[in-house]
Formats: sequence, structure tokens, C-alpha cells
Amino acid sequence: MERDKNQGFKRRQHHAARPLTIRTIAEMRPGEMLADGAIRPGAGTLKVRRRATTRGAVTEFLFEFKRAGKTTRMTIGRFSVGEAPGMLTLPQAHSKARELQAIVRAGSNPLAQREIEREAARVQEAAALAESAPLPRKRSVRYWALTRIP
Repeated sequence: MERDKNQGFKRRQHHAARPLTIRTIAEMRPGEMLADGAIRPGAGTLKVRRRATTRGAVTEFLFEFKRAGKTTRMTIGRFSVGEAPGMLTLPQAHSKARELQAIVRAGSNPLAQREIEREAARVQEAAALAESAPLPRKRSVRYWALTRIP
């Protein structure tokens, strides 16, 4: 009978991650991170992380991709079971991850692209505020004479 060379050691098995479900996300503990098997990992992967905060635990979606040999993670949004403003459901996170994969496949950096979009929104908001703000009222000479400290 032949002996196994790795007797006593567990063989490390590489297997595809299982698709995430609401139940598996709900059962996560703080500090835990899971990959989603529903998104093919060709140009980045969708992951979900549960982290502890001072107010409890937060579950958030991450997109992890490689660029120039360096792995980068970007937060997509926080998890919500139902529709909520500023939160993502599991299907919404899947579609967002597919969009980000398309950006990576095109050779762009999704993190830099998000920063450009945010800056454009800031400039547009500042322009709208400047346009809607009333012009300062001119003060009369009499007002300045009365309010001047001798």
C-alpha cells in the first residue's frame, strides 16, 4: 500500500465561492468577509463585509479588482434587505459589480472614475448655489457712518 506524501496535512482545495443569499449575509459575524459566487471573478469580484462600529455592525458591499499587479478594494454601498435610500439590495449590488467589471475590462480604473464623477457633481452643485444665491446688498454711506466705531 502506498503512503500519501501529505499524510497528516489537509489539502487546500480551491473551489468557487457560493452565490450570496440574504440568509448568509444575515448570519455573518463582525470581521467576516465573503465572496459572491454569482459574479464571475474575471475582472473583479463582489464581496460582502460585516464590520463592527460604535453603533453596532454594518454590512457593506465591496468590489475587489487587480490593476498593475496591485489588488484594490472599493466600497460599493451598504447592504439593505429592502429598498432604502442610500442602501443596496443584493440584486442591485450584482448589477453594480457587473458595471464595474465592464470598466475594468475596458482598461479604466473604476476608483478614479468614481472620483472624477464626484468632483463633477461638486462643481455642478457649487455652480447651482452660486447662481441661486442673492447678490449682497450695497450699504449706504449713512449706515457705515452710524455703525463705525470711533
